[in-house]
Amino acid sequence: MPASPPGSPLPARVAGAALLLTGFGALTKALGLVRELVVARTFGTGAEYDAFLLGYVLPEALSWMVLFVMLYLFLPAYLRVREGDPREAERFAGAFLLRAGALLLGGSLVLALAARPLVRLLAPDLDPALEGIAVLGLRITGWLVLLRGLEGGFRGLLNSHRRFALPGLTMVIANLGVIVAVLLLASRFGTVSVGIGLTGGLALATVLVAVQALATEPGLRRPRADHPELARILRLLPWFLAVEALGLSLPLVDRLIAVRTLEPGAISALAYANALARIPNDMFAVAVAAVVFPELATHAARADLVEGRRVLGRALRVVTGSLLPVTALLLVLAVPFIRAVYQRGAFDAAATDLTAPALRAFAVGLVLQGWFTVLSPAAYAREQHRRLLGVRLLALAVKIAASLVLVRFLGHAGLALGATAFYGVVALGFVPDLVGSWRGIVPRPAVVLPAAAVAALVAWGIQAGADRWVGTAGWPALLGTGIAFVGGGLVYLLVCRAGNVEEVREMERRLLRRRGA
Repeated sequence: MPASPPGSPLPARVAGAALLLTGFGALTKALGLVRELVVARTFGTGAEYDAFLLGYVLPEALSWMVLFVMLYLFLPAYLRVREGDPREAERFAGAFLLRAGALLLGGSLVLALAARPLVRLLAPDLDPALEGIAVLGLRITGWLVLLRGLEGGFRGLLNSHRRFALPGLTMVIANLGVIVAVLLLASRFGTVSVGIGLTGGLALATVLVAVQALATEPGLRRPRADHPELARILRLLPWFLAVEALGLSLPLVDRLIAVRTLEPGAISALAYANALARIPNDMFAVAVAAVVFPELATHAARADLVEGRRVLGRALRVVTGSLLPVTALLLVLAVPFIRAVYQRGAFDAAATDLTAPALRAFAVGLVLQGWFTVLSPAAYAREQHRRLLGVRLLALAVKIAASLVLVRFLGHAGLALGATAFYGVVALGFVPDLVGSWRGIVPRPAVVLPAAAVAALVAWGIQAGADRWVGTAGWPALLGTGIAFVGGGLVYLLVCRAGNVEEVREMERRLLRRRGA
């Protein structure tokens, strides 16, 4: 099978939708920064926030797992059925969501009822007061399994109809929920208020997505309990669960290692750093993956693997070109970025120093994480479940081994670097098969690599001037760091444009077309 042509453009609808979701991603992450600022100012990196995060680790991993399972299991099957009979696809969607909702409800109930023994299994020597925080946090956030699972199913249905706007805003609503809950409830419920806000916000977002899904597929209002396609879904379900469990076990592995080997505050520092490092991945890679997945699933349903490879290869080029400069910027701006976003209230200078090495370590693997974000849906679209399981098993083994070695020398930053090893193994396992070649995945490296280095240098200079003129604390510092990021990003774009990097020119055309429209 031939590799995808490195210079071929993305389909217009894919590029336009990716640009739309990137905008929503920017809004989501702006609110996410405000959320992290509020949480850091209120709770810092103390043992109480560590305890909440320990209780949240299972609902966090399981809820994202069921979201991905619902999305990636449902959408290819739905498109395959719809290729034959749209009415039959509507009946399948209703039966799938009805059965899945019942299973998800049971899973959330189990987490709520078994919260205390689960916490004791994770941290048997935890102080009783901290154990109470972890247990209450687990009982509240356990309902995220039900909510994220349903949201994933409805998201898949809407994405199959190329409707991305409202699903792209779900985390905006969830972030607002956390901000409001911490501001209003932290004095009464402490760190658990984070869980209250996240669960409440996601509940509202899920209801809104469900309403749009019901308007899109009216047959969902009278779902049937069974459909022939469900038997095939049940055969595939164990593979999906196993694959996603491996991919989402990284925070659990890190926190289990940290709670046994590192001082208090390490878990919180990792969480704060990871929240910042996820911003560019969620803005660019997640947006691209969301709009490319229906295209890849459609091509797979039609057995058009050549076109699927072309779309995937181009998507990886866009992700690489977008994330390379962010890696360079985070490496030089880690301390001022953390200081500007977090350092206030309970989050002091020592917490900034603790968080910065972890952020730099996460930044090193940012491009590989972006590839992972796009390659995993592509493998699901091709129904390569066994290969996914085997590659992720190997990747997790490498991640654990690397983390156990690196944590001895680098502390919690070694755990962050272990995640890079995980993403790298997945990329090695799938790029040759799904894309056909490594050639062209980095668009014009002779241009983009120097451009990223120049952007980092310019951003460092702007940051040094901002520190001198507006100081290193409060909102002026946040504005100065924002200008440094924007300035570095503009330099990167200008150099890439001068070097005729097609991905940059294509995005520019999209922006101008929308402005003209």
